[in-house]
Amino acid sequence: MKAYYDICVAGGGPAGITTGVKLHRLGYQVLIIASGNPSNRPNLQSISPGVLTLIDAIGLDAEKIRHCLRPIRNTRKYWNSVEEEISQPPGFLVHRHIFDDELLKAARNIGVHVVRPAALSYYCFADKIWELKLSDGQVFSANFLVDATGKKSLLRATKIRIGLQTIAVTGSWKNSEHSSLNTLLESSPENWFWGAKLSDNLFQATVFTNLSSIVGKSMLMEHYLNAIRSTNLFRNCLHSSLNGKLTTIDVTPYFYKNPICSNFIKVGEAALGIDPISSQGVQTAMANSIQGAIAINTIMKYPEQLNMVKEFYSSHLQDIIKSHLSNVSKTYSSSTHLQINPGIRVKSDHWDKSTQIRTSEKVRWKLMACIEGDLITSKMALVHPGLPFPMVYWQNLAMEKVIDTISSNQTVSNLLNSWTHLMQSGSALELLTVLREAGVIDEWLPVIS
Repeated sequence: MKAYYDICVAGGGPAGITTGVKLHRLGYQVLIIASGNPSNRPNLQSISPGVLTLIDAIGLDAEKIRHCLRPIRNTRKYWNSVEEEISQPPGFLVHRHIFDDELLKAARNIGVHVVRPAALSYYCFADKIWELKLSDGQVFSANFLVDATGKKSLLRATKIRIGLQTIAVTGSWKNSEHSSLNTLLESSPENWFWGAKLSDNLFQATVFTNLSSIVGKSMLMEHYLNAIRSTNLFRNCLHSSLNGKLTTIDVTPYFYKNPICSNFIKVGEAALGIDPISSQGVQTAMANSIQGAIAINTIMKYPEQLNMVKEFYSSHLQDIIKSHLSNVSKTYSSSTHLQINPGIRVKSDHWDKSTQIRTSEKVRWKLMACIEGDLITSKMALVHPGLPFPMVYWQNLAMEKVIDTISSNQTVSNLLNSWTHLMQSGSALELLTVLREAGVIDEWLPVIS
């Protein structure tokens, strides 16, 4: 017998679960198809504390999932020839298959239908409905399909790679001397390295390297061992022995063109991928998936808004990639002069409370798509050359309303007083600093004839 759902999510990782749970909370009948086949490669990862916030945001109890997260006790870094040790850095170590299992259990407990283990043997879209068949013979139909199948990506689309093709080569070392709950991070001119304890007697060491530097699979082991041998923090791995084979995965940053249509969407690593050394991979996938669920909700309720939603979601993916590459460039590059937002100018002249100010003549407004509640809608956005992105809101307050309070010869004191009716004083001062440094607000100098 065929079962019908509003939305089918293919993929049982953090992205698919997040999308499914969010849509379930919005009142849709959701099916999650999860493979349930744990990877045979080492899957220890570091994740950021923001993941717990996102778990709470979609209505799951983060405290019930926290038990599978191990707080990182210490991080040793050797980056650009500078060694440092960071005690109790923010973040956790987690075995991904355990983390994913806990999320799936939580989703199932709130009423999301989860089929696991399962494998899609056939799927097609015909007569405005998705028909899906599993390898065990179960058949489902759905109005909307979510591709959350990770890097392998169920639905084909044009993949845009950013930068040199990079692979992660991982090995597990028996009886390593490294301590548990510690992570190691190192850079060299050719490679980056990350490592942590898999278990009491296994240490996971990963080399991130340019694929072009490895000539054939037969050279993979030699390249890996030579890379480990060249390090300061990882070389004592060579005093122990490798457990099993090396594993490789392509970690080149990418995004997909046309990731959304009237009947499907790509989320998580099926939509974009970022450098895993940043520890932001899982958080980025989950945050992207919440936006994906909101995009689906908008299309389902207001199909006439499809073009706006498509533009918003595609631009959202590209903005994630741009922001990520801009942020990590300061960390990964030896060129310390790189700036995140070179367009922003920081003023050195002093303003006091009596300084008269005005809105810059370069300020423009444009209508753009943004999230409001659980829908994507159009709002007026503040545009200025000094801002990295158009601003629609400041802490849930429409920028159009904020800027309307600025008159041409207003003092800083008067402006802050007017803003405190809209927001807290600390937030008002922070916004003034942001807008001033971007050049949105200028000092007003009266013309003397």
